[in-house]
Amino acid sequence: MSVPRQEIQELFKKLVSNESTEQETETFFQLVKDLPEDDVLIEQLDAWWDSVDAGKSRDLVQERRIWQQVREKMNPEEYLPAPVHLIYRRRTWNIAAAVLILVAAGIFLWTQRRPSVDYRQPYAQSLDADIQPGTDGAVLTLADGRKILLDSLKDGLVASQLGADITLQDGRIAYNAAGSKGAQPAWNTITTPRGRQFKVMLPDGTQVWLNAASSITYPTFFAGAERRVEVTGEVYMDVAKDARKKFKVKVNNQAVVEVTGTEFNVKAYTDEATMATTLVEGAVKLYKTTDTSCWHCPQSVISEVKPEKAVSLVPGQQGVITDNAQDQTKNKNSSGILVLNDIDKDKVLAWKNGFFNFTGMSSRDAMNQLVRWYNIEVVYEKAVPEIEFFGDLRRDMSLADVLTALEVAGVQFKVTSGRKIVVLPQ
Repeated sequence: MSVPRQEIQELFKKLVSNESTEQETETFFQLVKDLPEDDVLIEQLDAWWDSVDAGKSRDLVQERRIWQQVREKMNPEEYLPAPVHLIYRRRTWNIAAAVLILVAAGIFLWTQRRPSVDYRQPYAQSLDADIQPGTDGAVLTLADGRKILLDSLKDGLVASQLGADITLQDGRIAYNAAGSKGAQPAWNTITTPRGRQFKVMLPDGTQVWLNAASSITYPTFFAGAERRVEVTGEVYMDVAKDARKKFKVKVNNQAVVEVTGTEFNVKAYTDEATMATTLVEGAVKLYKTTDTSCWHCPQSVISEVKPEKAVSLVPGQQGVITDNAQDQTKNKNSSGILVLNDIDKDKVLAWKNGFFNFTGMSSRDAMNQLVRWYNIEVVYEKAVPEIEFFGDLRRDMSLADVLTALEVAGVQFKVTSGRKIVVLPQ
């Protein structure tokens, strides 16, 4: 007998929103009771319970009571008498424990365009078990062109340049010497390839976190009236305060972020249509630039930056520079920068805190994150599926576990040889 999954899902949504009639409630519990214990829908319901347990629910007391009833009716012997705190024993599911913090629908990653989910055996299980999540690591390129792989180095001295010692401590690069009067600094670059992330402390004490497929170019000490660095990809910066020296970040020769001391995130991957600067604390000025001069060349040949009209951001705002024509029409200021308010900072900084946050994200953008973090190739058999995701996944999960979760959300794919994944049409 086929399982009426869609009916169970709709009844469950009514239950948790207090919209269920007595008959609908009875029907729901009977349908759930008849489900096999190893049915994938039970995993989805358990995953929803984990989201409630994490405090994400609208009404914990009501929804915990409902879920307690569900699980007791399915397996009465598995539960202890529930006192005020509704303490009970429950099994740990791989996908539930793997973190789907599922919101909105309350059961699993819902999509607006896909009315049902294909509950076939996941293709993800056929993936090579060796495709593990990314880890800390980077390549340090010195001024003379030497490259040092930082992944496996032990703590201690990494290199010395023009009197500046470069050290590795607890997985972070740091510089411990100031420049000599009249001397020119050496410029270094830290690059994170796909599948790597890294943290750097610049000579002035500024801390920088690099996401996968990112880079920062900076001097061994900051000479002159400004502190200048160049970045690509995605970085989070906690800039050391120095009112005498502004801190300027050139992003992909597209824009400049100007600060004195503040915290912000820049996302500027060249394979995406937008460049976004999100302010977490302090204040920044953001402006487009056509300046392509070499900031890490000798100081004598660095040209003055000629900014276009700037926008000032306050905490919680995001400045967006985009090639997307639809987004460009939303721009209401002369700077050419779209300013968004009330940005979800937890979503923006999810990568830094060990998560993927897919809420409101298209399938292409979600897969791009997987490409960078797991160092895989993703191609689309036909058109990119129009699926909008909601939820979080931990970045320390194996690729197979992540793809299994996305399959539940409606993404269909096949695994070919090597590290290539083909996304199938809906």
